[in-house]
Amino acid sequence: MKDKDKTREQILNELQELRKQFTDLKKSETHYKQKAEEICKKDKTIEPIKKKNISKQIRDQLQGSEEKYRALVNSAQDIIYIHDLNGDLLMWNPQGNKLTGYLNEEVVNMNISGILTSESLKIAQQKTLLKIKYKKHTPPYELSLKCKDGAIVPIEVTSAPIILDGKVVAIQGIARDIRDRKVMEERLRQAHKMEAVGQLAGGIAHDFNNILQAIHGYTDIALMKIKESNILYQNLKEIRKASIRATNLTRQLLMFSRKQPVEMVSLDINKVVHNVSRMLESLISKDISLIVGDSHDLWEIKGDIVSMEQVIMNIIVNARDAILDEGEIIIKTENVIIDKEYCRIYKYAHPGKLVLLSVKDTGIGMDESIIEHIFEPFFTTKVPEKGTGMGLSAVYGIVKQHKGWINVESSPKKGSIFKIYLPVSE
Repeated sequence: MKDKDKTREQILNELQELRKQFTDLKKSETHYKQKAEEICKKDKTIEPIKKKNISKQIRDQLQGSEEKYRALVNSAQDIIYIHDLNGDLLMWNPQGNKLTGYLNEEVVNMNISGILTSESLKIAQQKTLLKIKYKKHTPPYELSLKCKDGAIVPIEVTSAPIILDGKVVAIQGIARDIRDRKVMEERLRQAHKMEAVGQLAGGIAHDFNNILQAIHGYTDIALMKIKESNILYQNLKEIRKASIRATNLTRQLLMFSRKQPVEMVSLDINKVVHNVSRMLESLISKDISLIVGDSHDLWEIKGDIVSMEQVIMNIIVNARDAILDEGEIIIKTENVIIDKEYCRIYKYAHPGKLVLLSVKDTGIGMDESIIEHIFEPFFTTKVPEKGTGMGLSAVYGIVKQHKGWINVESSPKKGSIFKIYLPVSE
C-alpha cells in the first residue's frame, strides 16, 4: 500500500510507533553504554570491542528509524504537524508549505492562532485540553486554515498527544485538505434537495392540473352561453387566459418532477438543435450571434423529441436574456466517454458513452449563490413580466427523466455554460 493510500489514523500510528522506537533506542543506547562501562572496568581488554559494537548497532537502528520517519513525513499528501501546548508550531512537513504558502523560516515563529480562523482556534484549543486531560487522540474534526494569501481552506484534522514520562508535552496530527469533498457534499445535498422538491411539486401539480381543467371546461361552457356584448364575456375570456397560463405552469412542474408522459425514441441531437435554432432566430436580437457547432458521427440518444426541443429552447432563451447588448450564444454537441474518476467528483454521474450538449453565452453570468438555486421552481432573477422561474426547472426535470445530468459553470461578467449529458441509445 502506498503512503498516500493510507488512512490518517494509520499514518499517525506509524508516527507514534517510530517516536516510541526513538525513545526506546536512545534508552537502550544509554543502558548499554552504562553496562559496557561496568564490564570494561572489570576487564579492560574488551573495552574497545564492546563500546564499538554496541554503539554502532544502536546508531544503525536509530538512523534507520529516523530515515523511515523522515521519508514518511516528507512524502505524505496531508499536512503532518507538531505544536506545543501553547500552540507554537514546532514542525510540519512540505505539504504544509505547499498548501499555505508559508516558508519554513516563517513557520518556526508561528502559532496556530496565526493560521486558523477565530472559530477554528477555539475548537483546536478545546481539543488540546481534551488530549491533555485524557491522553488520547480525538476523533477527526474540521477546521478552517488561513493561507498566506488570505484564502480559507477547510481541513479535517486527526491528532494525538505526544507523551513523555507520563505527561503530554505536545500535540501531533494530520490535516487533510477537504475542499473537493466539500464541493461534492454540496452537490449531493443540492441533488437530494431537488429530488425532494420535485416529488412535492409533482404531487401538487397533478392535483392542481385537475382543478384547472375543471375551471377551463366550465369557462368554455359559460362563454358559449353568453353573448359577446355581455359585460361578463370579457371577464370570462380573462379567466380562460389565466387558466391556460396556469395549465402551462403545471405542465412545466410535471416536467420538473418527471411525471409528464414522454415518448422515447432514438434521436439525433444535431437535428433537434438545428430545428430549434431555426425557430429561435426570430426571437434573438440581431446583435446576438447564434453559433451552432455540431459534431459529425454523433451518437444517438434515447429521448422524447418535444421534451428535448423544450430543453434547448429554454436554455437558449435564458442565454439570450443574460446578454444585455451584443454577444454570442454557442451551441455544441460532441461524443464523450465518462470514466469512474469523473464519477468520483460528480457523485450523480454514471460512467459510459454519452452525448454532451453545451450552450455557452457571453452574458452577465452568475455567482455561486444564484447557481445554487437556478433549477428550483419559481426561482428567477428576471423581472416578473420576463420570467416565471419555471424554464430551467423544467430543463432539470427533463434531463433527469432522460437519465442524464446537467452542470453549470458561470461567474459574474464572464458568461455561463450549461453542459447537458445524455446517455447513448443502446
